[in-house]
Amino acid sequence: MERADLTLSAGPNDVSARVRAGLAAPIMYHYDPAFKELFRETERMVGEIYGSTSHEIILMQGEAVLGLEGAARSLVREGTSCLNLVSGIFGKGFGYWLAGIGADLHEIEVPYDEAVSATDVDTYLA
Repeated sequence: MERADLTLSAGPNDVSARVRAGLAAPIMYHYDPAFKELFRETERMVGEIYGSTSHEIILMQGEAVLGLEGAARSLVREGTSCLNLVSGIFGKGFGYWLAGIGADLHEIEVPYDEAVSATDVDTYLA
């Protein structure tokens, strides 16, 4: 296999000896005191990047969708009117989260291989 400088594919990919060694190392679980210490230090360093913020830095480990759910839960309260644009399973799932929070849920749903048009949104909102 020819070694690539940068790979943007799912694989199979060649990996360096350093990466291979890292994959062979014991797993450090999120409840391990050493992991917790490393995580808190990472939060502190991210805080330095943001400079003089007075807000608490919260890092969330998980899939990218975790941040979306966190954002929804921080903005939506029971009774908040929300328009959810659904064009597939993830959009539908987002509606389940909103409903679970207690949102007044409205949805425009199209088949998974289509996009909700701006015209449909404009008509719905009117």
